[in-house]
Amino acid sequence: MELITITSTVSALALSLPAEMNRGLLVSVTYAVVVSSIIIQGLAVGMLANK
Repeated sequence: MELITITSTVSALALSLPAEMNRGLLVSVTYAVVVSSIIIQGLAVGMLANK
């Protein structure tokens, strides 16, 4: 699976949770993980491309 497919699935699952399960926190954590993984992978590809 591609990273985009996995992150889309996880985001959709977090958004589909009922509000009483602290959905806001889970959505925030999900987006933080997705954004940080994209940034880390982007930096890694940049370093490999410069070699």
